[in-house]
Amino acid sequence: MRLARPVAVLAAAALLAACTSSSAPDRAPAGPSPEATPSRSDAPSTYLALGDSVAAGVGASDPETRGYVPVLAGLLDDRLGCDGGRPPGCPVRERNLAVAGATTGSLLRDQLPRALTLIETAPDVRLVTVTVGGNDVFAPILRSCSRSVEDPACPRAVRDSLRRVDAGVDELLRQLTSAVGPATPVAVMTYYDPLPACRLSSLRPLAEQVLEGTDAEPGLNDVLRVRAAEHGALVVETADRLTAPGDFVGGLDCLHPSTAGHARIAQAFADTVAQQVARR
Repeated sequence: MRLARPVAVLAAAALLAACTSSSAPDRAPAGPSPEATPSRSDAPSTYLALGDSVAAGVGASDPETRGYVPVLAGLLDDRLGCDGGRPPGCPVRERNLAVAGATTGSLLRDQLPRALTLIETAPDVRLVTVTVGGNDVFAPILRSCSRSVEDPACPRAVRDSLRRVDAGVDELLRQLTSAVGPATPVAVMTYYDPLPACRLSSLRPLAEQVLEGTDAEPGLNDVLRVRAAEHGALVVETADRLTAPGDFVGGLDCLHPSTAGHARIAQAFADTVAQQVARR
């Protein structure tokens, strides 16, 4: 399966090759001389995030600094912000449009127009991340399946919600990839299973089917992978990253990663970009 547009991978490779992975503290790039003419490369690079409460940082001790989006921005700071003639540690400007409770429908309506405007006007958008689909699926399933998975409303709710996600993600990625062009990676996150650590752990078999599907029906993550591949986006897998009880809020919260879980998601995004570069 094709997971990355060739031009996007080459662009990412050039960026990583041009930048060192120095552990020195971040510092701003040297300012231009008075005679210099400002250009796009003189401005900080922009990392743009869209999504739901996971992308908004819910579950982290401080969503604004320890959610996966700001943590990922820190991991990328010495890579995406650098050009060949610039020092390591060039800044990455994080623009997080994610909203708790977002569905594919609300993201298309509210976040996508803002994202398209930012892509057009923000300096040098180098990466776009997307985390959406969980609210489309989990809420209807909890309403229809929590009493009994044998209820006829349960499989119907699963199928209907996945159809909505499929159509919404298809349109979202079509517009995003068209707007940023082939040189800017768009990365889509698949979902982990949050139920083992919470009060609904008895529904874990159902959660696994909803996320990964069955022989007869695709799951949420299948839908995300297929649409990402069709539009040349990267796929960021998180299920194998969040496996310990401490990776989740747990208890009454059956959705969100903890601070540790957010850090693991951020690392999964960073590793996915690096792995694609290594394959070239």
